[in-house]
Amino acid sequence: MGVLDEMKVASKFRQNVANLGPLFGMPITALGQKVPLFDVEEDYHVMTGRKYKFKPAKNYDKDTFTAMAATQHREEQPSHLTIINKNTCMQKCKPKYNSPCITFCPAGVYETVGDEVKPANPSNCLHCKTCQRKCPFDNIRWTVPEGSGGPRYKNM
Repeated sequence: MGVLDEMKVASKFRQNVANLGPLFGMPITALGQKVPLFDVEEDYHVMTGRKYKFKPAKNYDKDTFTAMAATQHREEQPSHLTIINKNTCMQKCKPKYNSPCITFCPAGVYETVGDEVKPANPSNCLHCKTCQRKCPFDNIRWTVPEGSGGPRYKNM
């Protein structure tokens, strides 16, 4: 029995189980070609829309969100966020993807300063590593900051 023959037999499984239930549908499917193919409506037809509209209690902007995280870093400490190759940011990432590190960072750490993207506010970092995950060229390195700094999440 070839692969296509096995796939043809297995194609009736969903219809048989949907119409006859698992108790009868599975054994009948095992019989293979001897069972007629039932019509089953598409999956998306039985889906329902949302019954309610989500409305958050408050709308937060990036500045309020960062303040609520109660992030504590020394302002003069070295940045724990480094962009490995600045040319990759300007020549590849910005024209093609519009610098996702700026868009997705919830604390607004990255900014375009002059002609380059750089971590302008590393003291606001929430340590979520979104910038590292969203960078399409894996061009951002997040390292543990010195001391015991970071978000406190008291008000969130």
